Amino acid sequence: MKTKNSPLILTLLLALLACSAAAHAQSDGDKQWGTHVLRVHIQPGKRPTIADFARAFLQQYPTPLNTAALAKLDGKAPQPKSCTLEYLLDAPSGYLKYSFHENSCNRTDYPTMEMCYWRTDAGHCLVAVNGNTYMGNLLLVFYDYNPTTGLMTPLSKPPFKDLHDDVREFIVQLPRKGKDIHLEGWSDRSAPAPLTLRWDGLGGFTLVGAAERYRQPGAGLYQNGQFPATFKTRFGDSDEYPTPFNVHFGKSDEAIPLYNGPSGSATHPITPGDFCYDITVEKVQTGRAYIHYAQMSEDPTVEPSYAYAWVDCSSLYVLLRSRHESVAMTLFAEPTRTSRPLQTIKNEYVDDSQIRPFPWQLLEARQGWLKVRHLRTHVTGWVESRFASSDFVQ
Repeated sequence: MKTKNSPLILTLLLALLACSAAAHAQSDGDKQWGTHVLRVHIQPGKRPTIADFARAFLQQYPTPLNTAALAKLDGKAPQPKSCTLEYLLDAPSGYLKYSFHENSCNRTDYPTMEMCYWRTDAGHCLVAVNGNTYMGNLLLVFYDYNPTTGLMTPLSKPPFKDLHDDVREFIVQLPRKGKDIHLEGWSDRSAPAPLTLRWDGLGGFTLVGAAERYRQPGAGLYQNGQFPATFKTRFGDSDEYPTPFNVHFGKSDEAIPLYNGPSGSATHPITPGDFCYDITVEKVQTGRAYIHYAQMSEDPTVEPSYAYAWVDCSSLYVLLRSRHESVAMTLFAEPTRTSRPLQTIKNEYVDDSQIRPFPWQLLEARQGWLKVRHLRTHVTGWVESRFASSDFVQ
């Protein structure tokens, strides 16, 4: 039975264009997805249903998937070209789910969309529209439905309290049953820990365990707190790091002292020269890093020979890369996400097609955190180690 403050849910799988949801300009040229005020048509004397909210949204954005879903919602037989429509309507729960089957369509950028609503005061409803791909969230919009005007008006921002994560790093799950919103990290070891946004009954949501969550770094760290690093030689004069990327590194053939312990004396130096190394930092103590490393051969048939050693942290460099192009990394003043943010770090590009994570010099590390310095600007701060990349990507 549907009662006040009971969420009614709709999962709509919506076709967005090939670009991200933020870049979806509509026919009027300057309004984007989730920015239109929508009129909801209902039967006189009736409360709106999830189907009514769905029609208002789908009619505003007539993409191939939306058109097919709208036809199915109206009892017609949609005939999308080259795609198989997956559709599930649970009318008693106010739930609808539909999508193009991932193996039947010649496009891979159709997300899974959800829509649900919660009843609030004075007959108003909070309506949510959500869209995910397998790599995270593309669209999350909330509307206030006013029964007097019959309009769904988009909120300027989600009604979340205490949430400082970027929802684009999550698979957002609107509730089919219950009232809370759940966010799950997508299947990558750098993904953040799952979280729950609890419905407060007043038109908003509060993050469960916010105080503890933001005292800690994001989850999805490299196993046992390990993270990849490299020597300065990695950034020599090459096609991978052309000027101006490589002009801030200094000499790459300097000898790097190796130590027999975190407080021990130097044993012998290593001179990386022009070779590339595979390096994993196992732990950090008293300004030194314990590394598992090997020189990599250009011949793929040659098996690398790994060894362990202690080196100064400042001898190492880390490549910072966000797995989501639209998600910037944050450099903090202290190793906690409640501290003062110094700047955001975005993926840096050599050209329009290739990401080359700019190397940051390693100064210190704690569980889940790296203290780093940018070689070009000398900005220094703390960043979550989950953003450390083992290499560039194209």
